[in-house]
Amino acid sequence: MNVNKDPNRPFDPEILKQAKSYARRCTLVIEPNDDLGYFGRTKEFEFVMGDGKTIEKCAASVREATALAAAALLECGQQLPFLQVEAECNG
Repeated sequence: MNVNKDPNRPFDPEILKQAKSYARRCTLVIEPNDDLGYFGRTKEFEFVMGDGKTIEKCAASVREATALAAAALLECGQQLPFLQVEAECNG
């Protein structure tokens, strides 16, 4: 695979579309933060983070960062982490 290593060039539109779709299905973990408002990540990419003054802005920040991380993996031919699904327990 011939990968363009110029960090300033955009991702292939099809790869970015696939990465954004993946990011929308990731499980968000968002916590209040005294300095930032909210701080978040996904369970699938625990080291990809975002923040925002509101939960909605934090979620958007995390999803955007996750999509970019996923696009970078896809572009290099790597597989994305499995989506984490929490099972419901009906005790």
